Amino acid sequence: MAIQLVSSSVVVAAQHFNPSVAGQHWLVTNNVVFLDEIQVGSVFTDMFVQVSTRDFNLLIVPENCQIHIARHVDPEKQQKLISDRLGKIITLLPHTPYTGVGLNFIWHFFPDNETVEAACRRLFFSESMALHRLFNSIDARFGGYLSKNWKSFRLRLDIKPIMIALPDGQQNELIQLAFNYHRGILGRPEPWRDVVSTLEEWDATRDDSSSIVNTAATMKGQLP
Repeated sequence: MAIQLVSSSVVVAAQHFNPSVAGQHWLVTNNVVFLDEIQVGSVFTDMFVQVSTRDFNLLIVPENCQIHIARHVDPEKQQKLISDRLGKIITLLPHTPYTGVGLNFIWHFFPDNETVEAACRRLFFSESMALHRLFNSIDARFGGYLSKNWKSFRLRLDIKPIMIALPDGQQNELIQLAFNYHRGILGRPEPWRDVVSTLEEWDATRDDSSSIVNTAATMKGQLP
């Protein structure tokens, strides 16, 4: 069994960001991004800003500001990176009308003692459900959507089998678990403070997603 965290990101939504404010000079002057870490391909315009570095990618568009963490960054360093970079942007722009924050994790699960078909069936198939019986064939795939309140977040989890391309041109099938921890802050007195405090939940949400993935990978019956 192999479990991999393949994507980690934070998306801060707002009624309107002004990308023209966050130009290269502004980002460097305020130590959000350091000049020597900006890579080729970074773009600074009045309509959007995209900064590529070795450890993260930062994107600012009128609808949101988001940061994607590189897979090689140690988990112990991710919280500080997010607070120091994205958190600083939020603190420097307190009058932006922020509306929500999403902490996102995509995990891949590669079964080793069973096929993907068997893993999907183990997790989701129910003989008592008429719709499932219609798909009760040897080539069937099953998935699911789960949602609940978790702490101050609404947790949404989408689980489904997918195909990924391998370097040799072949394809490999696996099970993807996509987590979204969403916190709405529209109408809060000082929404920027809520954004900053939400960013501090990064470690807790990542650990929670990891626990759920490990439970799904090892459980013997259907998800509750």
